[in-house]
Amino acid sequence: MVKTIASTRTRTGLRVDAELDTGDYPIGISVGRDELRALPIHPHVQCGTWNYTIEPTHADTAPVPGRDREGERAAAAALLADPRLTGMTSAELDELTARLAPAPSNAAGTNAAVGAAGPRAPASDGCSRTPHPC
Repeated sequence: MVKTIASTRTRTGLRVDAELDTGDYPIGISVGRDELRALPIHPHVQCGTWNYTIEPTHADTAPVPGRDREGERAAAAALLADPRLTGMTSAELDELTARLAPAPSNAAGTNAAVGAAGPRAPASDGCSRTPHPC
């Protein structure tokens, strides 16, 4: 199941990272409304109901060790940019990437919300995708 989730890719390039958590967790524990409200939960601008950050509650909390995802992505990108694989020089690949990649101002969705029927209004939580995922 984890491999299936981890191999998920969308048409627009979204990748899903998944790892198996083998920890034991007790069941039947409930958190009271006041306890939940006391947690340092910060909703994100986009779809804050689903996307949020929970800050550590103790100053002595150590960060959870993780993978170097940026390093892994950089290594994979370098491997995929190899001229033997692409059939292009580095300069040709850079030129093609520049032509195909959206301009930075468009990457934030400036033009993404304009369709045949004209611009659509963003949802109340700032999410402008349809169907609304939240």
